[in-house]
Amino acid sequence: MTKRTREELVEEAAVRAGLYEPLTQLPFDLDAPTFVDADTPLDDLRADLETGQPELVISLDRAVELHIGGANRGSGVLVVGTRRVYWWNDALSKGFSFDHKRIIMHAIVSDATQFGAPCIYCQLDTGAAGGDEEEAGEEGSADRSLSDSSDMRLVPKSEDQRTPLRSSLLRSV
Repeated sequence: MTKRTREELVEEAAVRAGLYEPLTQLPFDLDAPTFVDADTPLDDLRADLETGQPELVISLDRAVELHIGGANRGSGVLVVGTRRVYWWNDALSKGFSFDHKRIIMHAIVSDATQFGAPCIYCQLDTGAAGGDEEEAGEEGSADRSLSDSSDMRLVPKSEDQRTPLRSSLLRSV
């Protein structure tokens, strides 16, 4: 049996709990996405989603590092959609999507001593309270791995991106 890395165990536990989904491709054309009109009221967006309208893009930011559970996933494209948040690393042909409902808190962190770089900190709802006690392999329980993955940090290449990116997360449904 191949010994798995801590990063693989954390990812497996988080996917199993529905915290995020791995992607093999983005559901958007990055060259021509359909953006939400900035003046569209949130209630109208929610109504459109409930009637099965396609997901729209609220913001698209290139060169955003993604850190989950302490693991740096690299730099990629971050898309805040009307249903989900997507992160895509073109070089690895790999990404993740997060349901907005799993992002229970987010804030701008300006103090680089807290993390190493100014970022947007997100706390993710793991749903681990009262969850099952499945083993995640030789490195420990799924619960321990999942608690490691409950923090996400988005590190835009430019500090000027942080406030607009957080505003997009606030606007997401």
